[in-house]
Amino acid sequence: MQAKLFLLPEDWVGPFAVSVIALSKDGEESDPVSTLATAKIITELFALYDGNQVEIRWQAIPEAEVKVVIGEEEFPFGQISAQSGDEIMITSTFNDVSGIPITMVIGDNPQAFWQLSEGWHLISSPLEDNKILAAFQKDIVESIWKWTNNKWAVHLPGQDTEAYTSAKGFDVLSSLDANQGFWLNLKEAVSFKAEGQFALFQESPDSGWSLIGNDSDISINQLGEFTSIWKWVNNKWAVHLPGQDTEAYTLAKGFDVLEEVYSGEGFWVNK
Repeated sequence: MQAKLFLLPEDWVGPFAVSVIALSKDGEESDPVSTLATAKIITELFALYDGNQVEIRWQAIPEAEVKVVIGEEEFPFGQISAQSGDEIMITSTFNDVSGIPITMVIGDNPQAFWQLSEGWHLISSPLEDNKILAAFQKDIVESIWKWTNNKWAVHLPGQDTEAYTSAKGFDVLSSLDANQGFWLNLKEAVSFKAEGQFALFQESPDSGWSLIGNDSDISINQLGEFTSIWKWVNNKWAVHLPGQDTEAYTLAKGFDVLEEVYSGEGFWVNK
């Protein structure tokens, strides 16, 4: 049996028709079988289960149709009642072609689930659990960075982190706290899951720059008094400058206007 790999442009979304032919060692070909192929439809997804309900947020290619399925029942996006043992499947279609389904199983405790694409992500975990860092210990993770005490702390899975941080003057990243923002660099798309409990309280950021997260969706005006707020989304900065002309600034810089932050995201604040 022989296989062929077709490389497509980075911005291509499909679908397209292909014919699959089996070739034996004797050189005999089977009858062609026609099928449709497409790129991954859902590019990113975050789900948070609080013990009673699960809330799902996603990004997909334009005009894609995305559904949530538990058992045989379909649900609209938003807060969905769920319980331990439920298998939740997120399906997608684009131009009548099915995408790769994403599946998550609800555990006994609150849990967070990420489906992330290749590259840099600024995220956070709303859960308090010493296993959060362990959830990101995968070979395809290039690096993890957090900003603490006005200094970078770094973890390089599978590499000599201590030698790297010593040479650069950084700290070794050994833990990730609830609602603490951190940068994650991925070699390829992957999913992560963390279980734990929600933090009882969230400390107010110190003066200067802080990298934080939040355990619920919140509008910018509810975040508190900051000089500026920055979020990295779709490989682009989104900014809010309280008391200033944010729209004029973002237009001049080519940024987006930041209006809301969501649980599972990380963001910079300057106080």
